[in-house]
Amino acid sequence: MRLFNGHLKLDEEALTNLFLGQLGNIYCSKSHLLSVLPGLSAKASFPELKNAILEGIDNIKMQILRMDVIYSNFNMVYAEEKCMGIKSITLEAHLASHAENKSPLFIDMSILTHLRIIESIEITSFNILKDIAASLNNPDVSTLLNQNIQSAMNTKLIFELISKEYIS
Repeated sequence: MRLFNGHLKLDEEALTNLFLGQLGNIYCSKSHLLSVLPGLSAKASFPELKNAILEGIDNIKMQILRMDVIYSNFNMVYAEEKCMGIKSITLEAHLASHAENKSPLFIDMSILTHLRIIESIEITSFNILKDIAASLNNPDVSTLLNQNIQSAMNTKLIFELISKEYIS
Protein backbone atom coordinates (compact mmCIF):
# COMPACT_ATOMS: atom_id res chain seq x y z
CA MET A 1 0.00 0.00 0.00
CA ARG A 2 1.35 3.39 -0.97
CA LEU A 3 0.97 6.19 1.52
CA PHE A 4 1.34 8.93 -1.06
CA ASN A 5 0.49 9.59 -4.68
CA GLY A 6 3.18 10.08 -7.21
CA HIS A 7 6.57 8.66 -7.89
CA LEU A 8 8.72 9.76 -4.99
CA LYS A 9 12.00 7.86 -4.98
CA LEU A 10 15.55 8.78 -4.20
CA ASP A 11 17.94 8.32 -7.09
CA GLU A 12 20.71 5.74 -6.84
CA GLU A 13 23.35 8.27 -5.78
CA ALA A 14 21.16 9.62 -2.97
CA LEU A 15 20.28 6.09 -1.84
CA THR A 16 23.95 5.14 -1.83
CA ASN A 17 24.85 8.22 0.20
CA LEU A 18 22.04 7.51 2.65
CA PHE A 19 23.11 3.88 2.90
CA LEU A 20 26.78 4.71 3.51
CA GLY A 21 25.87 7.37 6.08
CA GLN A 22 23.73 4.92 8.03
CA LEU A 23 26.34 2.19 7.67
CA GLY A 24 28.88 4.60 9.15
CA ASN A 25 26.59 5.26 12.12
CA ILE A 26 26.14 1.58 12.94
CA TYR A 27 29.84 0.86 12.35
CA CYS A 28 30.71 3.64 14.80
CA SER A 29 28.26 2.21 17.33
CA LYS A 30 29.72 -1.27 17.03
CA SER A 31 33.30 0.04 17.27
CA HIS A 32 32.40 2.02 20.37
CA LEU A 33 30.79 -1.03 21.96
CA LEU A 34 34.03 -2.97 21.51
CA SER A 35 35.72 -0.47 23.81
CA VAL A 36 32.90 -0.33 26.39
CA LEU A 37 31.65 -3.90 26.73
CA PRO A 38 34.73 -5.38 28.46
CA GLY A 39 34.26 -2.92 31.33
CA LEU A 40 30.57 -3.72 31.60
CA SER A 41 31.37 -7.43 31.61
CA ALA A 42 33.81 -6.87 34.47
CA LYS A 43 31.07 -5.12 36.48
CA ALA A 44 28.48 -7.86 35.93
CA SER A 45 28.01 -10.22 38.87
CA PHE A 46 26.04 -13.00 37.15
CA PRO A 47 28.43 -15.35 35.27
CA GLU A 48 25.93 -15.88 32.45
CA LEU A 49 25.72 -12.11 31.93
CA LYS A 50 29.51 -11.80 31.85
CA ASN A 51 29.66 -14.61 29.28
CA ALA A 52 26.83 -13.12 27.20
CA ILE A 53 28.61 -9.77 27.04
CA LEU A 54 31.89 -11.44 26.06
CA GLU A 55 30.07 -13.48 23.41
CA GLY A 56 28.50 -10.22 22.22
CA ILE A 57 32.00 -8.82 21.72
CA ASP A 58 32.84 -11.74 19.42
CA ASN A 59 29.59 -11.20 17.51
CA ILE A 60 30.38 -7.51 17.08
CA LYS A 61 33.79 -8.34 15.65
CA MET A 62 32.10 -10.56 13.04
CA GLN A 63 29.53 -7.86 12.29
CA ILE A 64 32.31 -5.33 11.74
CA LEU A 65 34.09 -7.73 9.38
CA ARG A 66 30.87 -8.05 7.39
CA MET A 67 30.51 -4.26 7.31
CA ASP A 68 34.08 -4.01 6.02
CA VAL A 69 33.07 -6.31 3.16
CA ILE A 70 30.02 -4.12 2.52
CA TYR A 71 32.24 -1.04 2.35
CA SER A 72 34.52 -2.83 -0.09
CA ASN A 73 31.48 -3.55 -2.31
CA PHE A 74 31.14 0.24 -2.59
CA ASN A 75 34.92 0.72 -2.99
CA MET A 76 34.92 2.56 0.33
CA VAL A 77 36.38 2.19 3.80
CA TYR A 78 34.87 3.26 7.08
CA ALA A 79 35.63 6.85 8.12
CA GLU A 80 35.24 7.54 11.84
CA GLU A 81 31.88 8.96 12.94
CA LYS A 82 30.70 10.46 16.22
CA CYS A 83 27.59 8.27 16.98
CA MET A 84 26.72 10.34 20.03
CA GLY A 85 23.37 8.60 20.63
CA ILE A 86 24.89 5.18 21.29
CA LYS A 87 27.75 6.73 23.22
CA SER A 88 25.29 8.40 25.59
CA ILE A 89 23.40 5.12 26.13
CA THR A 90 26.65 3.29 26.89
CA LEU A 91 27.65 6.12 29.23
CA GLU A 92 24.38 5.58 31.09
CA ALA A 93 25.15 1.85 31.29
CA HIS A 94 28.66 2.63 32.56
CA LEU A 95 27.31 5.01 35.21
CA ALA A 96 24.68 2.47 36.26
CA SER A 97 27.40 -0.15 36.66
CA HIS A 98 29.19 2.16 39.09
CA ALA A 99 26.10 3.04 41.15
CA GLU A 100 26.83 3.30 44.84
CA ASN A 101 24.67 1.53 47.40
CA LYS A 102 23.05 -0.69 44.77
CA SER A 103 23.00 -4.47 44.83
CA PRO A 104 24.96 -6.46 42.25
CA LEU A 105 21.64 -7.70 40.85
CA PHE A 106 20.39 -4.13 40.44
CA ILE A 107 23.60 -3.20 38.62
CA ASP A 108 23.32 -6.28 36.37
CA MET A 109 19.73 -5.41 35.49
CA SER A 110 20.72 -1.81 34.75
CA ILE A 111 23.44 -3.03 32.40
CA LEU A 112 21.01 -5.44 30.73
CA THR A 113 18.42 -2.72 30.23
CA HIS A 114 20.88 -0.55 28.34
CA LEU A 115 22.28 -3.45 26.32
CA ARG A 116 18.78 -4.47 25.24
CA ILE A 117 18.04 -0.90 24.13
CA ILE A 118 21.27 -0.80 22.13
CA GLU A 119 20.55 -4.15 20.45
CA SER A 120 17.06 -2.95 19.49
CA ILE A 121 18.53 0.16 17.88
CA GLU A 122 21.09 -1.92 16.02
CA ILE A 123 18.50 -4.39 14.72
CA THR A 124 16.40 -1.50 13.44
CA SER A 125 19.46 0.13 11.85
CA PHE A 126 20.46 -3.07 10.06
CA ASN A 127 16.87 -3.56 8.85
CA ILE A 128 16.82 -0.03 7.41
CA LEU A 129 20.13 -0.71 5.68
CA LYS A 130 18.70 -3.95 4.28
CA ASP A 131 15.72 -2.04 2.85
CA ILE A 132 18.01 0.49 1.20
CA ALA A 133 20.30 -2.28 -0.12
CA ALA A 134 17.25 -3.93 -1.70
CA SER A 135 16.48 -0.65 -3.49
CA LEU A 136 20.07 -0.58 -4.71
CA ASN A 137 19.60 -4.14 -5.99
CA ASN A 138 22.64 -5.45 -4.14
CA PRO A 139 21.90 -9.03 -2.98
CA ASP A 140 25.42 -9.64 -1.61
CA VAL A 141 25.09 -6.67 0.72
CA SER A 142 21.57 -7.76 1.69
CA THR A 143 22.92 -11.20 2.64
CA LEU A 144 25.64 -9.69 4.84
CA LEU A 145 23.10 -7.42 6.49
CA ASN A 146 20.77 -10.37 7.12
CA GLN A 147 23.64 -12.13 8.88
CA ASN A 148 24.23 -9.07 11.05
CA ILE A 149 20.52 -8.82 11.83
CA GLN A 150 20.44 -12.47 12.92
CA SER A 151 23.52 -11.99 15.07
CA ALA A 152 22.05 -8.90 16.76
CA MET A 153 18.70 -10.65 17.28
CA ASN A 154 20.42 -13.63 18.90
CA THR A 155 22.37 -11.36 21.23
CA LYS A 156 19.21 -9.46 22.15
CA LEU A 157 17.39 -12.72 22.85
CA ILE A 158 20.16 -13.86 25.19
CA PHE A 159 19.96 -10.53 27.06
CA GLU A 160 16.16 -10.88 27.27
CA LEU A 161 16.42 -14.40 28.70
CA ILE A 162 18.96 -13.29 31.29
CA SER A 163 16.75 -10.32 32.21
CA LYS A 164 13.86 -12.69 32.85
CA GLU A 165 16.04 -14.57 35.33
CA TYR A 166 16.26 -11.38 37.38
CA ILE A 167 12.62 -10.33 37.22
CA SER A 168 10.72 -13.66 37.22
